[in-house]
Amino acid sequence: MQRYVFMGILQIFFLFFCINNEFFSFDMRNLLFCS
Repeated sequence: MQRYVFMGILQIFFLFFCINNEFFSFDMRNLLFCS
């Protein structure tokens, strides 16, 4: 059960990175999840 909660938190973080793309454009993970 904790695994699904952890994955949900990760998705929220990646969504935040996508919204603030100009600040996290140097992160390769950002390019992966925002493409």
